[in-house]
Amino acid sequence: MSKQTEEKKGKSKQIKLYDIEKALSKLEEITKTLNELKIALESREIREAIDFYEKQKSCGLEYTWVKGGSGKQYYYYYLKCKENGHTVSIYLGNNLDIESYNKYKRISKRLFELKQFLENFIENSLGDMETLLNENK
Repeated sequence: MSKQTEEKKGKSKQIKLYDIEKALSKLEEITKTLNELKIALESREIREAIDFYEKQKSCGLEYTWVKGGSGKQYYYYYLKCKENGHTVSIYLGNNLDIESYNKYKRISKRLFELKQFLENFIENSLGDMETLLNENK
């Protein structure tokens, strides 16, 4: 084998080792960022939004009338929720900002989904990558 061929193989190994080290460094950055995001998702405000969605994901908003003692109809908002095979009504009142309620529910749903995705990703993907990272140190 010629000297040039041996040098090329040596460079190839160096490049691959450099690429692996670069990839491992990037992986450490990604892992750190994802863990910071996971911690941010545990903040009180975000946790409250996620809890809100978890409790009310099986609920629907309903605007219903109730007949008063004088026979007059009064309209109120209720949450109709399924709990243990039964429908439960939660009174919300007659002055509800529907747009804000729906926006908060959508945001809390997205936070809930993001948290689930992140937890699954960290558990399934990063666990294997971190093992690989530790083996190559």
